Amino acid sequence: MIKISFGNRKLPKDTLIFNIPARVTCPGRTELCGGACYALKAEKMYMAVLPARQGNFEASRENSFIADMITVIYKSSHKIKRVRVHESGDFYNQRYLGSWFSIAREFPGITFYAYTKSFHLDFKGLPDNFVLIASFDQTTREASRLTYESKKKKYFSNTFTIVDRKAPATKSTCPGDCRTCSRCWMAKGKNILVNLH
Repeated sequence: MIKISFGNRKLPKDTLIFNIPARVTCPGRTELCGGACYALKAEKMYMAVLPARQGNFEASRENSFIADMITVIYKSSHKIKRVRVHESGDFYNQRYLGSWFSIAREFPGITFYAYTKSFHLDFKGLPDNFVLIASFDQTTREASRLTYESKKKKYFSNTFTIVDRKAPATKSTCPGDCRTCSRCWMAKGKNILVNLH
């Protein structure tokens, strides 16, 4: 059974959130995010979190996932304006990415958005209501950056770069509260800096 949530301490309640396990579903993970993954914290702190994410991962590999997720969204008792695909996890293969594109096409009035490091995937067919944000940090491999810059940049609205808060030359431009800021999914061509958290 698919487990979702609505908002959190940073996201408004009109945002549906779908998660899968942290780190193991992230083929483009960097050294920094592999070692300091913020999404792992919830898996360690709350016993129900990892089983729920694992259940979603298993559901996402079923042939019925697209239809099941569409049903979950239609039957939601919340008024949904946005779907955050992964505050934990990433697009682990091409089929899974395509599933989310198919789901988004069913809801043209809802904004779907995701932060990703899976630059190796093919983003052709990206729906108009699906916002991709490229995720970087100081340990992002040069090959990943080149793949993004040379082949994939056209599919992404913005970049989101994790910075070391101790670095004197960088300053976070992310207020840390999506309830008061919508730059990630509304703006275009921004490099949004966020402190490591």
